[in-house]
Amino acid sequence: AYGIVPGQDKGRRKRRIAVSGAEATDKSAELLAAARAGATVVYLPGALPLPAPRVEKARCFMAKVRPHPLTRGLNDGDLYFKRWTELPSVQGDDGWELLAEPGCAAVKREGEGSLVALLLDPAGLEGRARVKVTRFYNILLANLGAARNGGWLAADSKVYEKNPWEEMPPWIEW
Repeated sequence: AYGIVPGQDKGRRKRRIAVSGAEATDKSAELLAAARAGATVVYLPGALPLPAPRVEKARCFMAKVRPHPLTRGLNDGDLYFKRWTELPSVQGDDGWELLAEPGCAAVKREGEGSLVALLLDPAGLEGRARVKVTRFYNILLANLGAARNGGWLAADSKVYEKNPWEEMPPWIEW
């Protein structure tokens, strides 16, 4: 999918945010031109920007959030998986700045705008890890200034998902 997410007013002009999924590969030139003209282009898992970052597999128990304006309000617990997980990781070269280590999310300045690559697919994770990664992405979108009209990612997902590591408190979803 491909679309423009409404931005909140930032002074006199609105921020333009384009969101791309894997299906929008034919829009690569258009998205790159939008970034160069000042838009922020967010690539969801399965979609890689052009020029693409160098990506390798990384095995980790958690990803450490790096200080950056896009990671305000996030901490290492947001990417704590409670088990060893193999994930795609941007290597942080060619101008890509990691938002977490290993690089499951990264940003690159492109002209007047920027490219944001989100590589970790919440659908491929189990239980609470899926909820945490979805939260990570939603806060990142909020930090970009995307207007929240209902929900961004997984708006219909459960607040709490059962998993083998922790019991669901009785007051959740009762």
